[in-house]
Amino acid sequence: MNKESRKDKPKIFISYANDDSGRAKDIAKELKKYNLETWLDEENISAGQNWRSEIENAIESCDFALVLISSKAFSSEWVKKEWTSLCEEKWKRPNINIIPIKLEDSKTPPFLCQYQSYNLKGSESYYSLINDLLTKTKKSGFNYNKKDLIDNEFDLEVDRLEERIRNIKKLLKEKKEYQKESKDDQT
Repeated sequence: MNKESRKDKPKIFISYANDDSGRAKDIAKELKKYNLETWLDEENISAGQNWRSEIENAIESCDFALVLISSKAFSSEWVKKEWTSLCEEKWKRPNINIIPIKLEDSKTPPFLCQYQSYNLKGSESYYSLINDLLTKTKKSGFNYNKKDLIDNEFDLEVDRLEERIRNIKKLLKEKKEYQKESKDDQT
């Protein structure tokens, strides 16, 4: 796909095991806040459609593929087929961006070992993932409305600050609990 035929928004395919659908939906929801188009089978395949061909078409037309890695994904035969399709698509279209996302401690599939992965083990913060995706989409030549970019960057900064505030509150709570325990130990 050349730059002239590019859409305003990149298409982001999310590969995941059914048991990880909650995390996949959370990631998609966050990405949509920043005007990024996501493709999830649960949201994009209607009753009566051939789900195998729809998934294959989504892989063939995506600009980015987020691969959610977990033990459940490794045990899913369909996810393994998606990974094989993604590997083949990368061979045909080297410009497709494949981004592994580790949801837990598990091995990385061989074809993903060459890519830096995101670690979302136990973390609900998508700030760095979204920031990186926005940067990569800009570099890939997608046309964004300048106002949308400014709004997205502002929203990202607000999200980062809110996350920092949550972490500070957590640390303050832990400190208060520690001080209380120390005071109780002294009496």
